[in-house]
Amino acid sequence: MEETISRMAGSEHGSAKTVPELVAIAAGIGRPARQRTTTYAVLAA
Repeated sequence: MEETISRMAGSEHGSAKTVPELVAIAAGIGRPARQRTTTYAVLAA
């Protein structure tokens, strides 16, 4: 997943995280990672 809003606002640096990195971040704070649609429905694994 890539963050583009900051760069669009003029920042020189954005950030990109892979799915495993995002899963590890969520697990690190005791939260499950879920992929969702734009209407917030959970996608099947």
